[in-house]
Amino acid sequence: MTATRAPLDDSPPRHDAVAVRRPTWRRPWVSSIVFALAPVVFMTAGSAVAQILQLSDVASVLALAGAAVMSAGVGLVVMRGSGPRLSAYGMQRPRNPDVAIWFLPALGAVLVSIVSQIGGLDLARWLPYAALAIATALNEELWFRGVIVTVLRTRGVRAAVYGSAALFAILHLANLAGGEPALDAALQLVFALLFGIAAARLVLATGSIWPAAAWHAAWNFVNLLAGDQTTPVALIGLGLASTIILIYSMVVARRTQRKHTDDEREQPAPA
Repeated sequence: MTATRAPLDDSPPRHDAVAVRRPTWRRPWVSSIVFALAPVVFMTAGSAVAQILQLSDVASVLALAGAAVMSAGVGLVVMRGSGPRLSAYGMQRPRNPDVAIWFLPALGAVLVSIVSQIGGLDLARWLPYAALAIATALNEELWFRGVIVTVLRTRGVRAAVYGSAALFAILHLANLAGGEPALDAALQLVFALLFGIAAARLVLATGSIWPAAAWHAAWNFVNLLAGDQTTPVALIGLGLASTIILIYSMVVARRTQRKHTDDEREQPAPA
């Protein structure tokens, strides 16, 4: 899992439009699997501490948020220890000016979730849920769309997008160990896969994890307030949101590919 400095990327046309200095990993797939386990280990430990100490519901939520923050801190250490600047892992402002337009479908998916679950929103606990939603989103985006996407990027765009999304989805099955119903776990698996693909596309398009992190935090917050309902209306809303995300992912991939191709055509021919 050793990383070394790599020169500026001069590979053939790719989906992300901005060339950056990236680390080169000797065993990217093995490294990615190990890194994917990190947030799971921390969140499992946070849950175990809450159960052992028999914390209240609010205190348990805050304990999980604290575990997520510690996990994110370890992720930052991994980034800093691999050589390049943090910007190589998406820790920077979005660089494409039209990212705001791309973000509208993501906002639409969150609004669909709100409308389909509005009757069950627990607004009394918005503050601890907000803390957990933000901490979890930052933790998972830092590891999966920051570290893992960058590591797998050495194997190409498809590996970065689909590999990181697959690991993100599979690791969500750890919720089964916490007693989550099989149906809920299966739905979360499918949605996590779709979300992971779209988020990875967005990170590669903008060079930044922050739009995906904001989207992730908003989605987490709504579903924490609603308790991840599985009523017929909530399931219809989940299906509609998933469709929006799938189309969104395809549009982002196509637009970024077209933008890169246009940029290549605008470059002067060699003398």
